[in-house]
Amino acid sequence: LQVTFVPFEEDTSGQLCHKAGNVFLELHLLAAAAAAGWVCDGVAYPRQAWLSSTLLPRLLRWASDPVASQFKSTLSLLPVEKYGPVYQQLKDKYRAMVKVWPEVTDPEKFVYEDVAIATYLLVLWGEERAETGTMDKQSFVDLGCGNGLLVHILSNE
Repeated sequence: LQVTFVPFEEDTSGQLCHKAGNVFLELHLLAAAAAAGWVCDGVAYPRQAWLSSTLLPRLLRWASDPVASQFKSTLSLLPVEKYGPVYQQLKDKYRAMVKVWPEVTDPEKFVYEDVAIATYLLVLWGEERAETGTMDKQSFVDLGCGNGLLVHILSNE
């Protein structure tokens, strides 16, 4: 089975034309894969009936739906005019970390990325405190999945 989806739209004159900048989707289920021992388990290797009755209609709907995402952009959750100065302050404060970075990863990328994340959280939390009228700082939990720099910055600030 081979299915190809190329989105088309109708122009103002009623002619169909390729919808530029949208999804081009092609799915292949080769008989050779089944002959090579591919067993449809319904999870990792979905059944053909599910692909045709569930997946393809959803992909078609998602690819052709003109409605914008219902999710807010994370940048819209906080005032940019507050983010910029705080980011610059933290960047200047933690710039020395780049010179003494102990890991083999790119220090500029990871240090400034963690500074950016910390800035975002600090500004977001500040806005939340202002909305709720509390002075108590929010708490957070370190799950131990990173290098500890983000936790270090948040704890110090």
